[in-house]
Amino acid sequence: MKSIIYAILFGVAASVIIGCSDIDGGNSSFPEGTGGFNLRLPETEKEVDIPVIYTKAGEIAFDLQAETFPISISEGGNVVKKFESFTALIDSGTPVVLPVGRYTVKASSFIPTDKVSEKPYFEGSSDFVIEESVVSNTSVLCTFKSVGVELRLSKRFEELLSEEPANYDYKVTVSNEQATWSFDKKSMKPGYFIEGCSRLIVKVVVKMNGQTYPERTWYFKNGEETPQIGEYYIITLDAGRSEVKMSSHKL
Repeated sequence: MKSIIYAILFGVAASVIIGCSDIDGGNSSFPEGTGGFNLRLPETEKEVDIPVIYTKAGEIAFDLQAETFPISISEGGNVVKKFESFTALIDSGTPVVLPVGRYTVKASSFIPTDKVSEKPYFEGSSDFVIEESVVSNTSVLCTFKSVGVELRLSKRFEELLSEEPANYDYKVTVSNEQATWSFDKKSMKPGYFIEGCSRLIVKVVVKMNGQTYPERTWYFKNGEETPQIGEYYIITLDAGRSEVKMSSHKL
């Protein structure tokens, strides 16, 4: 019942490349015991927005701007530098000077504060080494790190809502047992859970022929598997004149 996102997001970079070089166009000297760090965006075709993610069928695309991704640099699990965006990192001056050591750079589409969001969450990290008086050039590959949930209405139900708006209505809530996302006439935006779950719990209240029916509950999994980060679920609501059904759609 789910559509897995097959293609990866070419986010902050198309691949992980760690190398060493002199400082580009600047003084190659560093304070004793330090080196430099550059994080670069990839080169892509001009007509392709960065980053973009597609399903195998190419029906879902997220248009995000890698320049806005928050960046953090940590050593041994402790954050030593952070930037509110990739642009802020560049504006601070590059290369970034760091003491000799082993580090991890992390990029994400935003910093999660809630367990569900109207924005898809992408994240990636890369390890790199700072050597004395050397610049390390590093890239990060960000991938889809959400459980996406989208509600679609059947053609039959859409027609009834259009023809008899006073007699037909609906509200659908989807829960991963940690957070809830709601759909109704006013808001059909997909929701993105930050964590996987044992099952998706879908509660539906429908008004048909002017009568509001008691709440009904459905449970969805990926076959026998639990919903995992990196999956995208499309749920279809089909409510006729006397029945309501929930079904799945696989891209």
